[in-house]
Amino acid sequence: MVWCRERIWRWDGEAYLVDYRRGKWEVKTELGKKHAAAFTIQYTPLFRADQPASMKIEPFAEQDTLFFILIFIYSEFKRRDELESDSDE
Repeated sequence: MVWCRERIWRWDGEAYLVDYRRGKWEVKTELGKKHAAAFTIQYTPLFRADQPASMKIEPFAEQDTLFFILIFIYSEFKRRDELESDSDE
């Protein structure tokens, strides 16, 4: 199953579009004008070295770093919970 979801989050008068595709969470300013932040989950390929999780916050959005971290934590836990509940059925 491929998990893909977009959601709009509002913080301090700004709106951010949060999107997950292929192991990477991306946060863009409203209407997808600018990339604000990204979080790549840890990936463990079968025959290669692990790729650790990573996060990048653009300089113009640094004041919202804590907000982005909370979005990434919430969104990743929710994604994993939904994947686990789908596999239980």
